[in-house]
Amino acid sequence: MKVKDMMAMSAKNLLKRKVRTSLTVAGVLIGTCAIVIMLSIGLGLSEGMNQSLEQMGDITMIQIYNYNQSAEAAKLDDAAIDSIRSLEHVAAVTPVYDLPWGACAITSGKYRYDGMVYGLDLSALEELGYTLDDGSFPDDSQLANTVLFSKDSLYSFYNTKKKSNNRVNQYPDASGNIPDPYVDPLEDKLQVQVLTQEGELYGRPIRLQSTGLLTADYSHNPPTSYCAFIDISLAQQLTELYNKANKIRVDPQNQGVNYSQAVVKAESVEYVVDLETAIHDMGFSDTYSMENVRGPIEEMMNMIQLVLGGIGAVSLIVAALGIINTMIMSIYERTREIGVMKVLGCVVGNIRTMFLMEAGMIGLMGGVLGLGVSYAASAVINYFAASGGGNLLGGMLGMMGTATNISVIPPWLALGSLVFAMGVGLLSGILPANRAVKISALTAIRQE
Repeated sequence: MKVKDMMAMSAKNLLKRKVRTSLTVAGVLIGTCAIVIMLSIGLGLSEGMNQSLEQMGDITMIQIYNYNQSAEAAKLDDAAIDSIRSLEHVAAVTPVYDLPWGACAITSGKYRYDGMVYGLDLSALEELGYTLDDGSFPDDSQLANTVLFSKDSLYSFYNTKKKSNNRVNQYPDASGNIPDPYVDPLEDKLQVQVLTQEGELYGRPIRLQSTGLLTADYSHNPPTSYCAFIDISLAQQLTELYNKANKIRVDPQNQGVNYSQAVVKAESVEYVVDLETAIHDMGFSDTYSMENVRGPIEEMMNMIQLVLGGIGAVSLIVAALGIINTMIMSIYERTREIGVMKVLGCVVGNIRTMFLMEAGMIGLMGGVLGLGVSYAASAVINYFAASGGGNLLGGMLGMMGTATNISVIPPWLALGSLVFAMGVGLLSGILPANRAVKISALTAIRQE
C-alpha cells in the first residue's frame, strides 16, 4: 500500500468520528498551548532579567581591582595586561590609569577643565562598548595627543577670568533649552599642562585634539559622564612631568606602572565565568562582573522555566492518554476492517503505519492549533503586562519595568512544539498500533 493511500485512509477514518477526533485534538491543543505559554513566560522573564542587567552595565565586562599594591601582591602591569589580552575569548582589555586629582589642566583659551581625567587604551574604547554622539574614534596615529569628552563632561569647563558665576549650568532655561557648554572640543583648540601643588601651570603646554564626542553613560567603568579620557602613554608622560614639577621622588625599586584597575570585555556572556576564573588564577582575586548578579538569577529563572514547563508537560501527558484511548476505541470499532485487510494480503507493517499516521495526525493538528492559540495568548499577556499598574495582570507580570515582552515565543520553541506534539501523538499510537497488528484475521472477520 502506498504512503499516499495510507494517509488518505487515516484522514478518512478520523473524519468519520468527528466528535471524538475533535475532543482528542482539543486535548493536544490544550497541552501544547500550556507548555508553550509556560516556557514563553520563562523565556520572557529571562530576557527581561538580561535587559535589566544590561541597563545596569555591560554583562560581558569584568572589572579587575588592584588597590592592594603590596610587594607580595601580583602586579597589574603591562606584562599582566598582555597576558590577560592573550586569554581565549577576550574581546578587548584596557588598564585604567588614575591621574592624581589636580595633576594637570586641560584648557581652551580662558576656559579650564576641572573634572576627572583617566588614562585608557583609546584604541580599545569601541570594542569595550563606548559609543560616540559625534565624530570618530582616534586612529593609531592620533592616540598620543587625543582627549575625548562627553557632552556632560564639557560642563566641567569654567571661565578662569571670572571668580563667580563662571560656569554653564546644565539645566534648561525658561524656554526649556539647555545652554551649550563653553567649549566645543571638535572645533576649539585644546592643550594640557601639569600643575604644581600650588596650582601653578608648569612646563610647556602639550597640544591636544578631540576626534569625537563620547555618549554620556554611567553604565561603563570608568563612566564617560563628567570624565575626560586620554591615552595611557600621555597620562604617564603627564605624571612624570607632575612628579618633576613637584619634586616627587619615585622609589627605584617600584619602577614600572602598577595599574589600580583594568577592564576586560569577554566575547560573549557565556565566557565571563571562565575568564574571571583565569584572571583569579593569575593572582588578581578582586574582580567584579555582572555575572555575580546574573548567575544566581539565571539559576532561579532556569528553575522557574523547569517548573512552568513541567506544568505544561502534565497537560500534554493527559492529552497523550486521550490519544491512546481514542486509538484503542478505534481498533475495537474497526476489528472487522483489520481482519479483512489481513485476509486480502495487506502487509502487517502497513496496518501499523496507518494507525501511527492517525495518531500522528491528531498530534500534528493539535500542535498547529495549540501553537496558534499560544501566539494569541502570548499577545494578550504582553498587552495586559504593558498596560501596567491599574491592571492586576499587568501589575503582576509587568513589574520588571523593561521594554521586553513578558511572553516570548522564539522560532525554535514554535518548531519544537510542533515536533513535540506530533511525537507525542506517534508515541501514543505505538501501543494501539501493535495491538491492531496482533489481532487474528479469522477472529476479526467473524466479529460483528
